Amino acid sequence: SNRLKSELQKKLFKEEYIVFQKKRANQFKVTPLKSIKFENLERDFKALFEDLVGEPEVKKRSPSTTENLKKIFLKEGVYPLLDKNPPAIILPEYELKIRADFGYQNGTYNLINAVNMNSINPAKILKEAGEKAIEGSLLRKHFSGRPNQKKLIVVAEFTKQPQQLFYDVRDILEKDGTKLYRMDDLNDLIDNIQKNCSPHSNTHQFQH
Repeated sequence: SNRLKSELQKKLFKEEYIVFQKKRANQFKVTPLKSIKFENLERDFKALFEDLVGEPEVKKRSPSTTENLKKIFLKEGVYPLLDKNPPAIILPEYELKIRADFGYQNGTYNLINAVNMNSINPAKILKEAGEKAIEGSLLRKHFSGRPNQKKLIVVAEFTKQPQQLFYDVRDILEKDGTKLYRMDDLNDLIDNIQKNCSPHSNTHQFQH
């Protein structure tokens, strides 16, 4: 696009354009010149040029909920203490696979799931909470009485939702043994990780 702009800004525009058109006939098609009415020549020409040959605007991707949680763990210094992307738990009797973003051991192996509950409406939030509650309940029952017990922890972005909705979702999850934390209030979770894990201990005690 810079080379094209340079060509079009030369003197004897029409003659140079025809030469430019012929030279590049095999590379791309350049149409003959046509009259265009401009109200503001510099502004409108710049806008037309950008529309035709300008670089496309690259939209920045918003960080994922998992990335946001990772940043918090890094800031608090507990990220090195965690298992990253621990193996999925398969419950064959239910044909269910439970995945987690992080994991750590505190007597029970905790699977941490990051969930965005800001971008969906309350009805869908309650539906997703129900699904997480089922996963947490089945996970706890499957490993009940075993030495390798496991528990589901949900960390959710809730800043755009009413506080009462958070309490309702928390109650749904905790009835089935799943812990819910707000992304902007992780002090208790951070403390638990720090108390139960250390850089010199073996936190990777994941067992099916």
